[in-house]
Amino acid sequence: MVEFAEGLAEGYTKSDEEWERKQVPALRDYAVSIVNGELEAYLRGYVLWLVERRQPREGELPEPSENPLRS
Repeated sequence: MVEFAEGLAEGYTKSDEEWERKQVPALRDYAVSIVNGELEAYLRGYVLWLVERRQPREGELPEPSENPLRS
């Protein structure tokens, strides 16, 4: 997914369409959120909310998994 977002951003950078060029920062932010675990953490909390209709308590959710793309 990271490669897809980065590739799309690269292509949009060179686009003649203004609306595509305006998407580049959002695509790059999305890729970063995947790599740094931010998206995974958000989705874990969201799934808990969908199942139990409440916010997670402090320390209740496991740490995001080891991602080999994170440095």
